[in-house]
Amino acid sequence: MKTILKMKLFHWAIAAILITVFCPSYGADIGMSKDDTHVFLKGEIQSGDFNKVLALARRNFKTFLHATWSLDSTDGDLEEAMQIGNLIKNLGRKVEVWEPGAKCVSACFLVYASAVDRIALEKGLGLGGPYFALARSGDLSPDQASKRSELLSTAVRDFLTKNEVPTDLIEKMFSLQTGQIYWLDAGEAERLGRRPHWFEQNLMAKCRFSSKQFFDAVGRIEKGATSERSKVQQWTECQDGVQEDMSMQNFDKVFAR
Repeated sequence: MKTILKMKLFHWAIAAILITVFCPSYGADIGMSKDDTHVFLKGEIQSGDFNKVLALARRNFKTFLHATWSLDSTDGDLEEAMQIGNLIKNLGRKVEVWEPGAKCVSACFLVYASAVDRIALEKGLGLGGPYFALARSGDLSPDQASKRSELLSTAVRDFLTKNEVPTDLIEKMFSLQTGQIYWLDAGEAERLGRRPHWFEQNLMAKCRFSSKQFFDAVGRIEKGATSERSKVQQWTECQDGVQEDMSMQNFDKVFAR
């Protein structure tokens, strides 16, 4: 299976050249870290950024599928963010808002909420008033713009609901005006969770551990219980395997364009 994957990626790497040529130069800064362990996304998410992600994947296929995403973005187009978020979810990737001073707000929050494993600094997550790049559909009449905005609002609500974002946070987001920010407190970030419920159930079935068991064990190690290290290592390797399987199984769905 891995041989087939490499063959597909070899051919799609050629397509990356064409995608890169036609990718806009504006929008978020998206690339691989120097040690190839992270994909970084910094700055405003705009139309065309999903194509940047695809081009990056095809240029760096050996590392992209295993990389953690590092987020630092405070604005952007929600429609584009949903495409990036779905890619991260289908590939089973982890996201983090962990660099000093990093923030993940508005469109970035959709990307964050999509991941199967996520972690953020305190006060690093924020909701922003919805923004849609209606101009991407050309010149719209007021009635057309209103209808398109309604359709996109419904799509975003559905997206957040499917990714298990608490209802009150969804409603809070849609109560904000474009440009307004609501910062999640520690309790709200905790309710969002480190992992979505469906992925927790998957880990319980395949690896026989939950997030609570994992972090309780990590806490005991920090207090000197070195006997827990092998258990945590085993659980970590099992989760990595589950995420690797997601990447392999969903590869065609993600890159079929």
